[in-house]
Amino acid sequence: MNFIRKIVIIIFVFSANTACATVVFLDVLNTLDSSDTRLPWANTETIISGDAYSGEKFGRADSLHPYSFGYKGKVPPNAFLKNLRIRFDAQVRVQGLDPKAQVIVSVQHGDSSVYWESFSLGTDEKIKSGKWFLTQNEFSIPRNLSDSGYVLAIYIWNESKTSSVDIDDFHLVMEEKVLPSFLLANVPPVSNSPASAFVNIFSGKYFKVEFDKFTGTLQVNGSEGQPLIRRFLLSFDGKNSGNKILESEIVYSTYFSFISDSLSEEGTSLHFLVKNSYAEVHLQFLFSSQHPDVKVHTTTIFLNPVLVNRIALIFDFVPGLTEVFLPSTHSDVVEFQHEYWLGHQGFIAGEGKNGFMIASAKNLSSIQLDADSQRCYLNLDYSLDHPMLHFPLMKTNKNFKEDFSQSVYSGGDTLRNDFVVHTRWDTNRFPRIMKNPDGKTAAMIWTEHADYTDLQTQRAVNFGADTIEHATQARGGFVANKIPVTKSVFFSNPENVSNADRTGFWKTSSASIQGTPGFREFLFELQNEGFEICLHTPEHYTTTRKRLQQALEETAKDFHPTTWIDHGYDNSPESNREDLACDGLNSKSKFYSMDLWQGHGLKYFWNSYYEDSYVYAPFIFYSFLSVPYSGWGNRFPMLDYWTHPTRSESLIHWSTANTLDPPDSKMWWYDMSEKRLEDLIQSRETHIIHCYPSRLDSTNGFYIFENNHFRIDPEFEKVLQRQALMRNEGKLNITTIRQYLDYQSVIAQVECVPMNGNQVKLKNNSDSGAKRNQSFVESGKCECQRKRD
Repeated sequence: MNFIRKIVIIIFVFSANTACATVVFLDVLNTLDSSDTRLPWANTETIISGDAYSGEKFGRADSLHPYSFGYKGKVPPNAFLKNLRIRFDAQVRVQGLDPKAQVIVSVQHGDSSVYWESFSLGTDEKIKSGKWFLTQNEFSIPRNLSDSGYVLAIYIWNESKTSSVDIDDFHLVMEEKVLPSFLLANVPPVSNSPASAFVNIFSGKYFKVEFDKFTGTLQVNGSEGQPLIRRFLLSFDGKNSGNKILESEIVYSTYFSFISDSLSEEGTSLHFLVKNSYAEVHLQFLFSSQHPDVKVHTTTIFLNPVLVNRIALIFDFVPGLTEVFLPSTHSDVVEFQHEYWLGHQGFIAGEGKNGFMIASAKNLSSIQLDADSQRCYLNLDYSLDHPMLHFPLMKTNKNFKEDFSQSVYSGGDTLRNDFVVHTRWDTNRFPRIMKNPDGKTAAMIWTEHADYTDLQTQRAVNFGADTIEHATQARGGFVANKIPVTKSVFFSNPENVSNADRTGFWKTSSASIQGTPGFREFLFELQNEGFEICLHTPEHYTTTRKRLQQALEETAKDFHPTTWIDHGYDNSPESNREDLACDGLNSKSKFYSMDLWQGHGLKYFWNSYYEDSYVYAPFIFYSFLSVPYSGWGNRFPMLDYWTHPTRSESLIHWSTANTLDPPDSKMWWYDMSEKRLEDLIQSRETHIIHCYPSRLDSTNGFYIFENNHFRIDPEFEKVLQRQALMRNEGKLNITTIRQYLDYQSVIAQVECVPMNGNQVKLKNNSDSGAKRNQSFVESGKCECQRKRD
C-alpha cells in the first residue's frame, strides 16, 4: 500500500456560502506503510509493525515515546501568508489503565511557541474501548503565522506512563480560510468599447484622459498613453428613508456625462456628472500643470430623503499593486491580500510614469481595495466607517438595539469629498506618519467604568493597598507603575445605590464625587499623576437635565474633562437615557444632552457598537489583544476613532472590542503575557481596555480581600509592571483617551505630499504642530526606520 495516497496542491472548490473559491493547498493521507520524505513528517521512529488499522504499520506513543507520529514543518510554499483552515483526522487506539492523551497543535518561531492548543481525542467511551476510532479536529491559523519563518506541528501527546496510544491513517487538509467580504457584489464588468470609440479630451504633461460618450466611460492614462485607470462607476447602497417597508438596494451607475472643461493658473479642470434615482454626483478633476498630480473633488447632491449604507466612487486600475498602506502604518509590498479596508490610508499601483499613488484619503470616508480584481472603492460615505447603535425608549429593559450606523440625508443635502492621485513615484517606500509619539509603535489605554466602587478598592488598585491614603506613598498599582487611566466616575448617588447590591460583604454606598467623603480629593491626586477624570454619566440611573448640567459644570471646573463614558444604557426609562447610545443625541427628547456636552467641552465619546453587536467576536485568535485579530488581515472595517456624518455633529467616537472582567487572577499570566503584548507592539495596534478594576465583587482579578482589607492582586501587579517595562523600553505608549485623541487630531493635520521621483514635502496644517522627531516612519536608511524596526 502506498505511503501517501494523495497529495493535492491548489484545488479550487466552490463554496455555497461565498462567491469566491476555496483553495486547497494540501490534502494528504499517510497510511504509515512506507517511507517518504516529501513532507516534513515528525517522530517517524515511533512507527512499528503489527495490528494496524490499515496495512501493516502504525505509530505508537507510549512512556518511552510520548509524542506520536505527526507533521512538523513549514506549511506548503503556496500557503505562505494565507489564512489557513486545517483539518486533521486519524485512526487512533488507546490501550491501558490510565489514558491521558490529546491532540496538540503548535506554531513555533525560532525557539519560542507563539501558538499552542490541545484537542480531545474523542469521547471517554471511544477512548476506553481499546478499539480503533476516528479522531477529528479542525482549527485555523492566521496569515501572519503561516509564512516561511514559522513551523507548524500536529501530533498526539500521550502523558500516561501506563497507557499507549496508536495512530494510523494520518489525514491532513490545509485550505484557505474563507473570511467575510466587505466589498460590493455583482459590480458590472468593464465595457468592451472599441478603442476607436474613445476620444482624447485632455492631454497634459503627466496625464491623458479619454472618454467614450456612447458608454459614458472615462479612462485616465499616463503621459505616454499607458493606461492607469480603466473606468469609473458609482455605487449607491441605501433606501428612501420615508418608506419604512422598502429594503435597501444597490444601484450601479456606469454612465458619466462630460459636462465641461476649463483652464486656470492651477491647471485644467474636467467636470463630469453621474446620477441615479437617489443622488447625483459631480466629479471634478483638476490636472496640475506644475506637479504630477490630479486633484479630484466630488459633490454628492441627494435628490430625496435617504438612508445610506454606502455610496462609493469605484475605479479599476491597470498597473499591479506595488505598496498598500495599512492603517497600522505597516505596508504590504508582497503577497497582497485578497481585499483591504484601508481607512484613510492609500496605496501605490505600478511605478514611475507607469503608475500612480493615492497617498492618503483624509477627506473620504475610507478606501477599500479588491486586489484580485484590481479595483478601488473610494467610499464617500460608508456606514461601517462610523458604526453606532441606539437603544430606543421602551417600558422595560429588553436589550433591543437599532443600527444607527447609516447616514441620514434629506433631499437637497450635499456631501463633499476629495482626494489626490499622484504619478511618477519611483520604487522607494513611501514615508508614513506614526500613530504614537517618541517612536512607540502601539498604544495601550486603560478606561475604567465607575460601577459599584469604594474608596478602599480605589486605593488598592491605584496605590497598592487600601491602607495607603496618598499617591506619593503608592507602592503598587496604576500610580506606582505610572500608568494613567481614563477614569470615569459618578458625580452623585441620589438613589443611594449600595455596593451590597453587587456583593453582600461590603455595604457602603457606591462611590461618587458628591456622596463619598474624600473621593474628590482622591481624584485630584490621580489627576496630578496624569489620570484623566471624566463622567460615567452623572449617576447610576437616568439623570435629570438639571443634574446633568450641574455635573458637567462642576467636573469641568475641577477636572476639565473632554471624554464621556456611557453607563447603564438599555431600553427602560431608568437606563441612563442621557447616554450617547440612548437619547443624548435626540433634540426632541427631554433627555437630549449633546448641547450640554458640547457647551462644556466634551468631545470624545465611548461607542459600544463593537461590544454590543459582537460583529467581530468570531475573529479573535488565541486571546491576542486585537479584535478582530490583526493577523487575519486588513479587510475588516474598524477605526480607532471616527465621527458620524449626520447623527452626532463633531463628536468623536472611540470604542472597545470587549470587556476585561477577570473573575480571579489565574489567567493574568496568559491574557496579558509578554507574548501578547509583543504581538500588539509588532502589529502596531491601539488597544483600549474596558474594565472595572475597583468594582466590589465577590471575586475580582484586580485585588485581594483579606482581613477586612483590600490590596492589589500580585498577578495584576505583574501585568502593570510588564506594561511599564515595555513603555520604558520605548515600545508601548500607555496613555489616556484625551492624550491619545488630542495627539491624533494634531498628526491628522500633517501630510506627506509626494513630489517628483522620490521627494516628499512635509506639510503641517495644524497651528499646534507636531514634534518632528516623533511623528514619522521614514523609508530607507534613516534613524526613524531603524528605531521602528
